[in-house]
Amino acid sequence: MTGAYPASREGLSVVVVEAAGHLGGTTACSGGGLWFPCNAALKRAGDQDTVEDARTYFRAVVGDRTPPAVQDAFLDTGAALIDYHLAALDMRTRV
Repeated sequence: MTGAYPASREGLSVVVVEAAGHLGGTTACSGGGLWFPCNAALKRAGDQDTVEDARTYFRAVVGDRTPPAVQDAFLDTGAALIDYHLAALDMRTRV
């Protein structure tokens, strides 16, 4: 759904197919916590983390289970995704 919303907002035709018995799957039950370092909500809350700090942490936790290029893509673009959603939706954040 995180990808379907901006695709729809940007004019693409989107179909969301949910395998679970309710919209949002397991994320809807868990509360949907996310880790996207260095986004605008964190900065407003006073967080002074950097992408390089996040990269060091990510490498230590994830290691080589995913390719470094995939990890870098997440770290280099993830904050922009969150910022896009926060600007487009009436969402509250809790940091």
